[in-house]
Amino acid sequence: MKNLYYLFILLFIAAPLSATDYYVSKGGDDANEGSLDKPFLTITKAASVMFPGDVCYIMAGTYRETLTTVRNGTASEPITFRNYQEDEVWIRATE
Repeated sequence: MKNLYYLFILLFIAAPLSATDYYVSKGGDDANEGSLDKPFLTITKAASVMFPGDVCYIMAGTYRETLTTVRNGTASEPITFRNYQEDEVWIRATE
């Protein structure tokens, strides 16, 4: 029982350290896992699976969607959306 307690403490401490990078591409699919090789199609899909500390890299293109986050980040672990490398990204939420 004591070992189970220590395992729980370790998992509780390590959980915030497991930030994930997600990728979105106009050639992606929301059924994908969101990896660089298998990106999501929409930013909305990425937002639906992200937790504090995660980063979403958006590849070149115009994304016509209204963005809504499911979770909030924190001051020390923000949820970040940014363009992939030097890609030009446009979000047209009003179209």
